[in-house]
Amino acid sequence: MDVEIKIAPEYKIPKAVIMTDRITDEVNTAVSKLSEKTPQMISGFCDSVLRIIEQDEIIRIYSSGGKVFAETESGEYVLRQRIYEMEERLEASKFVRISNSEIINLKKVKSFDLNFVGTICVVFNDSTVTYVSRRYVSKIKKVLGQIISVLISLIVGKGDFIICAPEFIALIGNEAAAGAVQTLLCGIMGVGFATASLIWENEELNIAVQSGICFAIYAAALLPIAYFTNWMEHTLAGVLSYIGIYVLIYVIVWIAQYLSIKRKIKAINSKMNN
Repeated sequence: MDVEIKIAPEYKIPKAVIMTDRITDEVNTAVSKLSEKTPQMISGFCDSVLRIIEQDEIIRIYSSGGKVFAETESGEYVLRQRIYEMEERLEASKFVRISNSEIINLKKVKSFDLNFVGTICVVFNDSTVTYVSRRYVSKIKKVLGQIISVLISLIVGKGDFIICAPEFIALIGNEAAAGAVQTLLCGIMGVGFATASLIWENEELNIAVQSGICFAIYAAALLPIAYFTNWMEHTLAGVLSYIGIYVLIYVIVWIAQYLSIKRKIKAINSKMNN
């Protein structure tokens, strides 16, 4: 391939133009090389000795005890940069951040796995493991919010779509006022749901624990309001049946999310093996 360099003051940013009569392997290679970003140099300390670390050597980078470490097949190195600075330096096509405190090299990953408690496990080629931080924005609050009116209609409306339960309208005095109060209470319930969603930001808890805590908070926000607004019958059977519906919805949505994530992880593993 002939190479010609032209110096001109109007080209403040270097520009490469390939002139050819057809696309060949040589042209594709040239385009690939020109498009690549030069990997930034990474250095780390091991036993007070500074060493240059090639990015291909790195298995993962993580923070612990206020320090940032690069784990390689030859040992661990202490880095001067912070995690977010390392994320900017590393090749985006090879490295991915899996939590606030860890970045992994996808080329060193053997597979991903998801167990039934919801923990996503990363298995490296040397059989060591680490875990992905899952930050759910739970769909449960949306599902519950969308079906509340439908459930009211099915349970107490005898097939007719109604905004509020008749008993609640009678308690408040008129339908408009009952609708306004119910809307306010739904807003309060939404605040409770939003507060529960912050649990997913806690990376120290696995998803099973997070799900249990959110289940309790959602119930605490939903059930008293459901009782007051007569979304449930004021009998033992009515309360238990409503709680049963809530539990069923929560479990169905959780399992649906689990299976969805499982499929995505399977697809990732399939691409990695190809």
